[in-house]
Amino acid sequence: MSNNIVDLRKTAGPTTIIIGDGQEALASKTQDAIEWSTYEYEKVERGPYWFLLPGGVALIFIIFGILARSYFFIAFVALAFTVLAIYMKREPRLLNFAITPEGIRIGKQIYDYSSLKSFWIFNKSNPKELSLETGKALVPYIKIPLGDLESDGVRSYLLNFIKEEEHKELISDQVVRSLGL
Repeated sequence: MSNNIVDLRKTAGPTTIIIGDGQEALASKTQDAIEWSTYEYEKVERGPYWFLLPGGVALIFIIFGILARSYFFIAFVALAFTVLAIYMKREPRLLNFAITPEGIRIGKQIYDYSSLKSFWIFNKSNPKELSLETGKALVPYIKIPLGDLESDGVRSYLLNFIKEEEHKELISDQVVRSLGL
């Protein structure tokens, strides 16, 4: 067994476990929580040539907008490409996550279990992800990177509070992953 699994029943006080790459997992018997820090997404290095395809598509749309005399469309395409370029260059943030008896915390936002329908752990994706079904129309699923945490320990802890139900990976998630976004 890996030492990344924390048996909360045997922990006398706060225990910090270093799980690699500066990531930490914290478990405490007094809080009965699993806490860890990891980056919000894996940084992919992109050279200047990577922007040729999206830039070319944006240029084609801008030319189409000029021919159609749709200046709002031109401004929208230019703004969308600029936002994409800025987002692609930004560094991922180091976020703190926690699974507690009250709910799941992402940074300062807490999702209580009553607002969640189910969970599923994607072990085959890199990195492993915890998927939470919210039931909201705009954001039906929340994906949380597990980093190097042992998914079996997270699964057994969450089963005490919320049901496990298989989630299908969305097509948008597959497209984003294949493009390296």
